[in-house]
Amino acid sequence: PAGLGAAAPTGVASLASLRDSFGTDAHAAIRASIMARGGDGVIARARAFVEAQMASRSLTPQAGVGPDAVLSRMEDRLRQDDLTGALAEASQLPPEATAAQESTKPMRMTSKERSVRRMKVRPSERIASTCGWS
Repeated sequence: PAGLGAAAPTGVASLASLRDSFGTDAHAAIRASIMARGGDGVIARARAFVEAQMASRSLTPQAGVGPDAVLSRMEDRLRQDDLTGALAEASQLPPEATAAQESTKPMRMTSKERSVRRMKVRPSERIASTCGWS
């Protein structure tokens, strides 16, 4: 498939590279979530912009359903080499946070979707879909 050919020169992202790039992508996801809930009007959007520029993120696992809490648990799962757990956490992110995270693209598919796809596609297509090339 074309996706495999495109990745041939550089290879597929490893779990280590997902961990390494996660911080940058988590910040982008948090900023996107803040902007999405910023509201209408110039003042509300300006306030959201300033808040997004100053946003920080949790570096230890946090309880809760907000993007920062979910992202903190995702990162913790990646540190433990628990890709399945990170995938489960990723399913709880709001759409704007998910869209902002390039490194979690392979994680966005639910476990049920992955299982169904595995039964229907050839091994080379499984690799491509797992890597987000489909």
